[in-house]
Amino acid sequence: MINRSRHNPVFFLLLAGCISLLAGCSKNTCIQHEVGRLTFTAGDQAICPYTGKDTLTFKNLTGDSVIFKKSLMQSGFNRAYQYSASEALDFNGCQGDYLSSEYRARNYICGNIKGKLDVILKNNATFYHRESVKNIQLSFFPGDSTGLGFYASMKFSGDTLMNFPDKFDSIIAFHDSVSLGTRKFYQVYELFIHNEAPPLDDWGEFAYYSLIDGIVGFRSNLGKTWYLYRRK
Repeated sequence: MINRSRHNPVFFLLLAGCISLLAGCSKNTCIQHEVGRLTFTAGDQAICPYTGKDTLTFKNLTGDSVIFKKSLMQSGFNRAYQYSASEALDFNGCQGDYLSSEYRARNYICGNIKGKLDVILKNNATFYHRESVKNIQLSFFPGDSTGLGFYASMKFSGDTLMNFPDKFDSIIAFHDSVSLGTRKFYQVYELFIHNEAPPLDDWGEFAYYSLIDGIVGFRSNLGKTWYLYRRK
């Protein structure tokens, strides 16, 4: 005897709907994994000598001064993804796995005249080129009305600064000591700062970075000098 049972067609419709829903969820799920993490050693961090508790006083040769008392420390990890944002459109917006790279930024500000001093450490790497190139970015703007200041970007390893081969900013010399204003500083890198402004513009042409005191000053192409008067 053959048992011919009848199945409700609604049951099959519900079953098909569930299968379709599960397939859709699976397709839209973005599964990501961290494939590596680039961090700074204590030796790397020593390239930035600021503690955050420093009070920095800078002066120029005409007696103007700027005092930095407020400091902000920012740190975290940037992500280098397997796929760019445009490539991820082929994967429902999922950028795939990622490489984490540490960054650390020490920022000083003098709000009343909009002065600022920054030292930023970065691990430069991509998902497919995971060997870190350590980068230090330096900037100092006293905040006077001329907008005078400088920005520089260098490679570093341990306590050594190095040039990027494709950058115009460059290291001129390393000095055991150098005099700026009324002060003498030790273990100082002298940097040339490339600027595409017209020659008559006043811009920070030479900058000085000490392994002991950090940014100790700069000199403009017209001879104006700012220097670290006191750090306490």
